[in-house]
Amino acid sequence: MVIHVIGGGSAGLWAAKHLGDSCVVYEEHSRIGRPEHCTGLVSGRIDEVLHVPDSLKFNKVKGARFFSRNESFELERGRTEATVIDRAGFDQHLADLAVSAGARIEFNRGADAFSFPRSKRVIVADGATSRTLPKLGLKLGTLPAVQYLVRTSETLDTDFVELHFLRSDFFAWIVPEDRQLAKIGVATSKLPKDLLEAFMKKRLKGFVIKERQGSHVVTGGPFRRCVFGNKILVGDAAGQVKATTGGGIITGMMCAEIAAKSVENPAEYDGLWRRKIGRELATSVAVRRVLSRLSEADYDRLMRFSRENLDELKSHGDMDFHTKAVVKIFSKPRNWAMLAKYLLLYLGF
Repeated sequence: MVIHVIGGGSAGLWAAKHLGDSCVVYEEHSRIGRPEHCTGLVSGRIDEVLHVPDSLKFNKVKGARFFSRNESFELERGRTEATVIDRAGFDQHLADLAVSAGARIEFNRGADAFSFPRSKRVIVADGATSRTLPKLGLKLGTLPAVQYLVRTSETLDTDFVELHFLRSDFFAWIVPEDRQLAKIGVATSKLPKDLLEAFMKKRLKGFVIKERQGSHVVTGGPFRRCVFGNKILVGDAAGQVKATTGGGIITGMMCAEIAAKSVENPAEYDGLWRRKIGRELATSVAVRRVLSRLSEADYDRLMRFSRENLDELKSHGDMDFHTKAVVKIFSKPRNWAMLAKYLLLYLGF
């Protein structure tokens, strides 16, 4: 049985690698990894999925700095927490693994799952702008995003990424590839290009834009079900993304492997991936829902609250999975008043 995989990104290619010669990948562009839409920041958990060659690693990051309008805090644990990878090169590496396993890749082949007979199994892994989703009556929760690769005249601290939360529907990031080169982006519902350029002018002393990239950051979480007859949704197309930051390389690849193993019995897929990462994605959705309702003053309070709970964040914080840190922090009686506030915000009060 031939399995059709729509999308030659990390999720689709990882599924293809596990499917081998029973698989054909349909990629709408002329080459793998382009255009690029991702920061390429992955946690150490990537090593649980596959080994990333050193040649694809730009930078190793030890921590993150978080900013609101007037406050900030720094989270660093004295070891490598994440790696900035060559995102296009990483996808090409996955493509090489898939082809070596026997999969075939067809370029310039935009498709949707309804292009194939119902008797064929189709893995839908074509991202947040999937052509299949509207035909299924599905819509992802996303924020428009713009990202630039810039060369700066100042020296960047390569040990840290930056995350800026300036209002409810806006967050920005700076991910350094080296001391002068970084990916800087914003996700916002309002004119992301204009806001990104304003942010860059305020944050950097000088810069030259090397590349411009546009995308959508998935912030709404996964669909209640991701199997529709012969169609299996995977990765960004399924909403299998951290709603807090929009990061989805690792979660998408985890689910892609499960999808590849479920093609003979698609009905088991939803249960399997939810047991693997469902609780963690649900936590990220709950956190994002609260963040989306904070005012600028609330974000300032959140930064101060985070500084007060820095020990718990250092001990239990996880770049990918947030549940343990959230539980540990809000199990402290001193934090119950803040927990009540956030619960009310979550419920819409």
